[in-house]
Amino acid sequence: MMNAFFERSLDCPLSILFAKRTSANHVSTTNVFDLIAVISEVAEISPRIPELGVVASQFDVRLTMRELESAPLPQIRKLWLDTGFECSSDRTPISILNVNPLSVRVLHARHVPIMWQPFEGLVRLELSAGAGTSLPSLLFTLKSSPHLEALLLSLPSNRDNAVSRFDGLILLKRLKELLLSVDDADGAAFAILDHISFPSAVDIEFRFARPVPRSLCDRNDSLRQIALIVQRAWITVEPPVWVVLETDDPRISLEYPGTLWRPAWLPYGFDYSTRLCEGLIAVPLPSLVQLSIRIEHWEEHAADAIDIMQFNALFSAVPSITELNLDVHPKYIHSFTSALSTPDLNDGVSGGAGAGNGAEGPLRCPKLKHWALVWFAEEPSVDDFWRIERCCAARAEAGISVEHLCTSVVPELVLASLEKSVGLVSVLGEDL
Repeated sequence: MMNAFFERSLDCPLSILFAKRTSANHVSTTNVFDLIAVISEVAEISPRIPELGVVASQFDVRLTMRELESAPLPQIRKLWLDTGFECSSDRTPISILNVNPLSVRVLHARHVPIMWQPFEGLVRLELSAGAGTSLPSLLFTLKSSPHLEALLLSLPSNRDNAVSRFDGLILLKRLKELLLSVDDADGAAFAILDHISFPSAVDIEFRFARPVPRSLCDRNDSLRQIALIVQRAWITVEPPVWVVLETDDPRISLEYPGTLWRPAWLPYGFDYSTRLCEGLIAVPLPSLVQLSIRIEHWEEHAADAIDIMQFNALFSAVPSITELNLDVHPKYIHSFTSALSTPDLNDGVSGGAGAGNGAEGPLRCPKLKHWALVWFAEEPSVDDFWRIERCCAARAEAGISVEHLCTSVVPELVLASLEKSVGLVSVLGEDL
């Protein structure tokens, strides 16, 4: 039947997809021979194949690639190898067939160790690799791929995979998209950043599961230059697990763990506290002007995860902001007002604007002028509004008054006192 179809298609290009799920523990002789028979028929029309995909188990992917190894694929433009979430202890690289390195435009390999070649025509590389990833080999391919526009990598930590024999930077001058996802945010996991350079218009996305040991900008000057011009950023807590830091122009996205409670499926000893500032540690934004924070979820014990220490660290990391937008549950008012009205003891500078009277250090966010507060689930109590008033009064006393506070309707008694320390108090949705 397949041969008849191939004959009817004449010389038309054919996209081939092998989709099969057979675990190596459930392989029968019949299954193997059936697969080999299909592969042999495909091999006969291999010169006509522009796209080839193998979505199967580790066993089937290796078998398919081995049987096709000698089949010529001069027109192949897209190669897709995917074993899903099935990893293998076999680190032997798979040969990338008899292809023309100039013709391959898209290469996707998920948990499939491959034998790298100089794919000079490569435009998009998607690699989700297991422990057998060879960083030197990957860098060799990148150096040979001057037309690369998208680089999407999901890599293990590779602590034993140092690159000491690779000199110079690889200039990816056409790169438009960079995604780097690592299992463990140690230095070796981000080692590829030490060896690549890219334009300022690249969309950047980082995902990591553990705190980053130091700023990623320290190891990549292209990233540092991009971060230097960012002026607006958003932090969103997405329960139960992720915190997302995003910027828009240029576009940077960082995703990292941070849950408001401990899910039962998290392993014992997992650090599940919400790390609001982790993204700003990984990629500092020294020119940030506007910061928006959205924490919609609330649990009775959530304050144990996002407490004053979390807000202290977050606001200490953004001294340049002039505008702060908070969309949070009123239960967080005590934490964020305390963080904005107490000295930053880690600053190491006293005196001057923001130092206050006798304070050990300046207040956090000394340039803050515009402050908007939106409430999730319920309105603040009168006591909550008094906390906001005391925060604004402390900042006024320190010489760094808030010029404009925008929030919901403030109780009249609180408003009368608040207007003594804030230039303008307005209600959300009302015209000024």
